[in-house]
Amino acid sequence: MHASRCAAPAFTVALAWIILKEPIARIQSIGLVLAFTGFVLIAAG
Repeated sequence: MHASRCAAPAFTVALAWIILKEPIARIQSIGLVLAFTGFVLIAAG
């Protein structure tokens, strides 16, 4: 799966939080942290 397809849901949640001031649920914040950690680990090789 292409990285942009994996990042799309995280981007949508972050954009809604920034632009629309939508609250982020606990499960969404956990998912964002895990996704970001995965991207860092992949980038580190």
